[in-house]
Amino acid sequence: MGIHDEIVSKIENRVGIIRLNRPKALNALSENMIQILHKTLKEWRDDNNVVLVIIEGEGEKAFCAGGDMRALYDLKGSDVEKYAETFFAEEYRMNILLHRYPKPVIVYMNGYVMGGGVGIAIAGSHRIVNEKTRWAMPEMNIGFYPDVGGSWFLSRMKNNAGRYLALTSNTVSGEEVLYLGAADYYIDSSCWEPLRKSITGAEWDNISDVGTKVSLLAAGFSSEPQKSPAISENIGDLEKAFSHTRMEEIAAELGRSEAEGNKWAGRTLATLLSKSPISQKVTLQQMIK
Repeated sequence: MGIHDEIVSKIENRVGIIRLNRPKALNALSENMIQILHKTLKEWRDDNNVVLVIIEGEGEKAFCAGGDMRALYDLKGSDVEKYAETFFAEEYRMNILLHRYPKPVIVYMNGYVMGGGVGIAIAGSHRIVNEKTRWAMPEMNIGFYPDVGGSWFLSRMKNNAGRYLALTSNTVSGEEVLYLGAADYYIDSSCWEPLRKSITGAEWDNISDVGTKVSLLAAGFSSEPQKSPAISENIGDLEKAFSHTRMEEIAAELGRSEAEGNKWAGRTLATLLSKSPISQKVTLQQMIK
């Protein structure tokens, strides 16, 4: 597959469809993909023949596993700084474009949604998760910090859950993403193709409010998750521990809870202690509004 095949796009009945097409790499974003995605979104923004956009990932495993960090690693012996500057600048411009997009953007978060993939998904007007969704901001695992708007959307999650997710890099399920407000619809994976067809087959001429019509179509295929969100089981302890503004205080709070027999606190503390302390301190400061 050539680099020009990494993004597949088409317009079908006034619906712009973008498919991230690197399934063997879990649709991780290359520099080429970001450039094409940005260019396509800009063109469709100004194209009256496009009334809404769908973004999805090729394959069954992932929507998008984030930026292609392997490319950065492979360039470590060359001019990696120049590549990184170009890569991230273009990615962030694309993220800003999505956040300001004047047309509905449907994002189908099937499978892994991580890092840069979250950056795309979070900006959608109609964000769909399913039973296969695995959502995370994994930057603590590589000594980085949540970018792609992470300091904005994570800091606004209820019960300090955004701080928890940023500092632990823990992965959450579709029902948890919905519970935390980072998704709008829970739609079983078996219903995605029927919904997709209903959208591309709908009449879009002379529609004054495209977003409302998309909402009605999506709601018709949505359902309540069969499982309750696991993160809600410890939400009180989570909110209390991650209300602190210093990593030392968070660790101390979790340590006290662990001493009182709170197994969740013990697991969370162990996770925090396994990450980069510098990245955690920088990230926590980002999260403080």
